Amino acid sequence: MIFLHGSGERGSDIAKVKVHGPPKHADMDPDFPFILVSPLLPAEEDWDVAKLEAILDHIVETMPIDENRIYLTGLSRGGRATWRWGAERPDLFAALVPVAGQGDPATACELVDVPIWALHGDRDDVVIPEGSFAMARAIRACGGNRSRLTIYPDLGHNAWDPAYSDPELYLWMLSQRRTDADD
Repeated sequence: MIFLHGSGERGSDIAKVKVHGPPKHADMDPDFPFILVSPLLPAEEDWDVAKLEAILDHIVETMPIDENRIYLTGLSRGGRATWRWGAERPDLFAALVPVAGQGDPATACELVDVPIWALHGDRDDVVIPEGSFAMARAIRACGGNRSRLTIYPDLGHNAWDPAYSDPELYLWMLSQRRTDADD
């Protein structure tokens, strides 16, 4: 699992990566069922897909990774990067889980074959939930039927606490597998 944090965790303090999301849960659970990769984004930078792919290439070369079971998730800025990287390279991922992140509906047709579970708070005033609704609509309009959208009622930007605290999310990810024509 690759986890991309949000803007608030950028900088040089690696401990900030464990404040939210899967790193927080993996730190508390020695049986966390994933090899978790959580890069740290320097201050004032945005996620760069080429750099992320270099990290992923290194991980695949040096660790026992099932390339058909690579999951990408992120929150806020990392959620937006999850949509972007997933659309640029849908062949890489078994599933995408963008949390409180806005995607670009113009890229939705690239994602029709990728299982996606997007999660958002209905009162998010930092990244408005319409961004997740727009992606869900655009993927369906392209013929996709492998995505789901959870909207948390009465919740602002912090959709990551309920999302990443839900064991069902991790079970859903583990049930996804990338399929290729070569399989």
